[in-house]
Parts: sequence; structure tokens; C-alpha cells
Amino acid sequence: MIDTDKYEGHTEGPWWINHDTQSIWNGTLDEGDMNHVADVDVIHDNDLRLIADAPLLLEEVKRLKTRLFFAEKCLCGIEWDVYKEEIWFAMKVEITEKMRSSD
Repeated sequence: MIDTDKYEGHTEGPWWINHDTQSIWNGTLDEGDMNHVADVDVIHDNDLRLIADAPLLLEEVKRLKTRLFFAEKCLCGIEWDVYKEEIWFAMKVEITEKMRSSD
């Protein structure tokens, strides 16, 4: 299992690729709040895309770990009533985040 705590404090996403300079940036070009994240010496565009998607992949790992934790609690015979409030809260947070990201 990946220890996601070691990534706390990373540069927030989304990240995007400047193909001319083979570098990774975050922020929005339109608003001029771009921040240089890294210069990358890679040959394949797929490697650049993987690096640029790192924040998204990290968030997905965290989301899936949370869901797995609650699924294991439910399947291991632990009282459902004890955890249903935590599960409901986690689901509401996930739904809220999806709604915000779609705006």
C-alpha cells in the first residue's frame, strides 16, 4: 500500500505540460497565476502526461483507500450502525468535491 502521507504539501494540481520547454506547471494561463513545478528531461509524451497527472492520481488513491477502509469495516462483521455516519459523511464529501470540480 502506498504511504500517501509522504506527499503532503506537494504543489497542488492541476498540473499542465509546456511541450516547448518540457516542463510542468500549475495554475491557469488565462489568469496569469502560473507556477513552475519542474523541468523534465524525458523522451516520451506519455511520461510527461503521467507526471502531469500525479496530483490527480494521488487524489484517486486517497479516495479509493477511504472507500476500501469503509468497505472492509462493513464486510468484517463490525456493527454497521457504528460506521454508517462516517460512511455517509465521506460520501457527502466526495459528492461535494465532484460537484465543485464540475463547475
